[in-house]
Amino acid sequence: MVNKTNGNWEAWIVYILKGIEVTSEETLVLVKRINREVDAMTSEIKEKLPKIYSRELIDLLFYEFYTKIQYVEEGLGVSRRTSVNYLTALEREGFLVSEKLGKERIYQNKRLFDLVRYQK
Repeated sequence: MVNKTNGNWEAWIVYILKGIEVTSEETLVLVKRINREVDAMTSEIKEKLPKIYSRELIDLLFYEFYTKIQYVEEGLGVSRRTSVNYLTALEREGFLVSEKLGKERIYQNKRLFDLVRYQK
């Protein structure tokens, strides 16, 4: 078996640790951006849609890039009609963008999606 490190373990370890450092720093920047977006959207929803605002709703909107009626129903313990009303209002105010996929309507948190998609 050929030793590909040529006994240069220290350089290899430094290289791996540098990669971990860079990845960690990029992740920290992304997490801070997401937290700022959570705060911004929270303030905007409180202002524009105070009757539907709840911390649980914000958590649902940032749990994944997409949500759907059933997730809001179950996550907030509300009826299907209330869930539809919430998602419709959020879309009308520009917080979500919906798309019909098969028989379901999926609601995308485009701001979160774009943050992660264009993180550099």
